[in-house]
Formats: sequence, C-alpha cells, structure tokens
Amino acid sequence: MNVRRSIASAAVLLTVPALSACGVSFGAQTDQVYNPSVGVDDRSGAVDVLNALVVSGANGSGTVVALSLRGGQVFPLDGRSRTVLPRRFFLGGATTMRGYAEEEMIPQDVRGVLAAEARLCAVSLSGVGCTERGRRIASGERPVSEGGEAFVLAKAELRLRLRGSLEAGVFADLGNVWLDPREYRLLDLRANAGLGLRFVTPIGPAVVDVGFNVDPDRAINERSMAAHFTIGLF
Repeated sequence: MNVRRSIASAAVLLTVPALSACGVSFGAQTDQVYNPSVGVDDRSGAVDVLNALVVSGANGSGTVVALSLRGGQVFPLDGRSRTVLPRRFFLGGATTMRGYAEEEMIPQDVRGVLAAEARLCAVSLSGVGCTERGRRIASGERPVSEGGEAFVLAKAELRLRLRGSLEAGVFADLGNVWLDPREYRLLDLRANAGLGLRFVTPIGPAVVDVGFNVDPDRAINERSMAAHFTIGLF
C-alpha cells in the first residue's frame, strides 16, 4: 500500500490534501464567465483584485496571467511495496508539459538507464546484453513512460484578447518526474514553451496549443514539439 500526497501553498491559502495529487492555480478573472478562478478575492476597492491579480477596468478587454504550481509524492506504507502504474504520476500532454505527447515524459532517473541500453544495442553485433526496450529506442522508437513516484510542475501563461471570443496564449511549463523520490533535484526541472489560441464555445474554451521541448533528449528520441487540443483552461 502507499499514499499519494502533495502540498501546495500560496500567499494566503494553504492546502494539504491527501491521497491525491494536488496543486494551486492563480488565474485572473475578467468579465469572461467561461474562465473562472478559485482563490482569495478583494472587492473592497475601486478595482477588484482576484487571486492577487489586478483586473483591467475596461469592459471586454484585459490581459490574463495564469500561474500554477503542483507537486506530489508517493509515500509507501510498506517499504517492500511497489506502486502500481495507475497510482503513479505522469507528465506530458495538454494539461502538464505541453512539449510532450500525453503522459510521454520519461522520469529523470530512468532516462540515463534507457539511453545506456540503447547505446549498447546500437553497437552490439551479437545482441548479447541488448534489452528489448533498448533495441526499440536504438531503432528510433520513443520509450513508453511507466510514470514516477514524485513530480513537480510549474506553469505560466499569458492570455491576450485578440478579437471577440478569440484569445492568444503564450506559455511556459517547467517540471519533471522521478521514479525514485530520493533522486529529486530542483536543478533537474525541464522546460517547455509554446503558444496557442483559445476560442469560447458553449461548453467552455476550446484550446489549441503547440508546445516546444527546449532541450529534447536525443538519446531516447524525445520529440521537439507537440500539438494539443483540449476543452478548458488550467
């Protein structure tokens, strides 16, 4: 058995939920009812302050700055237990690291192992010692992530009103995932950046993003960019 736990804090709000990943987000609320945000608001002055961000006073205009910080770790209740895949953390995709495909990011402490296996398979004439996953990577395939037991994810996004219900977004994502939480290092955080469009629909904002991997790991065939479509904003 194990427990997934995460702690996230912000200015005047502290949350400590258990048994799930968690995070805290900041989003500036304009007059856009489709883009609500949860947090501490101050409406006592001439200008409303929502989630500690100042909202433009002009109707139908304004720039939104959205920030999110999340993290989590699995705490085994039995040191001999192994966390099953559905209970692990995964990064990559429209809601996390947008320079990767969905749940594609390989844990930091696994990348080197995979790269070494791929190099061995690439130079081995007899195939002795070559693993199946190493052979696949050496042939140009991307490895499949098995998730990790700890992660950190920070996201920042600037949303600019273009015309009517159409917005542009410029974003940066910073994060990583580790299979062994003891290998966690803040200096190992990896960066993605990109841009996209947001269009209001009756069921929420439709989002099209293109994310770029700032430093793809060629040793395991990481992609340089990924496109995403989703309904809703973080």
